[in-house]
Amino acid sequence: YALRVITVILGIGAERCKHCKALHPIIEKVLESDLAKYIKAKYVDVDKNLEITERYKVQGIPVIIITDGEKELSRKAGEKSYNELYSWIEDLINKNVK
Repeated sequence: YALRVITVILGIGAERCKHCKALHPIIEKVLESDLAKYIKAKYVDVDKNLEITERYKVQGIPVIIITDGEKELSRKAGEKSYNELYSWIEDLINKNVK
């Protein structure tokens, strides 16, 4: 792994969305894993952050968007398990290490 943060997770959802709420503890668990020193996470409520929603062209929730802090690297829609999320983030980190 690189010795810098390369991945920003935007967990985009809404308080009214049960699938979004189910995803929060899974993202938190990833943030407690060995990947934690390489990632940052931000929860974005679509009802309160229209600018980010429009910037990333969010069409449905929940969606997780991985960025390098500036540009989008990847996204996944819907609920994900811990293993799916961990593997996806780990692969992106490994591919984007410079």
